[in-house]
Amino acid sequence: MWDFDDTSLEEVIKSLQRVQAIYDLPPIHILQTKTTNIEFGKIIDYMPFGKVQDLTITGNFIAYCFKALPWRKVIEVIAFTKGVDANFFKYGVYRERFTLRVTPKGNREPHWIHTMPSKVAPDVDVKDLKSWVKYQTLQDGFKSRKILVGIDR
Repeated sequence: MWDFDDTSLEEVIKSLQRVQAIYDLPPIHILQTKTTNIEFGKIIDYMPFGKVQDLTITGNFIAYCFKALPWRKVIEVIAFTKGVDANFFKYGVYRERFTLRVTPKGNREPHWIHTMPSKVAPDVDVKDLKSWVKYQTLQDGFKSRKILVGIDR
């Protein structure tokens, strides 16, 4: 699983194609979690063979593939992925598990946007996941409030 923030769909796909080829990964499913240059959740037309017509979409994306790997190999794959969110990687290694949101955040809900095909079949199913956690997170506007403090002399 991967998390990308503030990047283009084109860069996400290029990065994941490289990792998919090197590590023989099954199909990778990409979801849009936030957009910065088009209406969020816009339906995109697709070209044959899994090629996306509009690669200029920028924003946040998450991606999944269903392959069982040893923990150290998971760390290697995610670390090798260009553009992956540093906080996603850091906290995943620290907690010894990677997590991705599947529920809405504020008024933003993840939307499927593309599946990268593969000749490799998945070897696990979403039903095989051992842990589901419900997180409560602050909406974007409340994350980093700034308070300016001044001193009069």
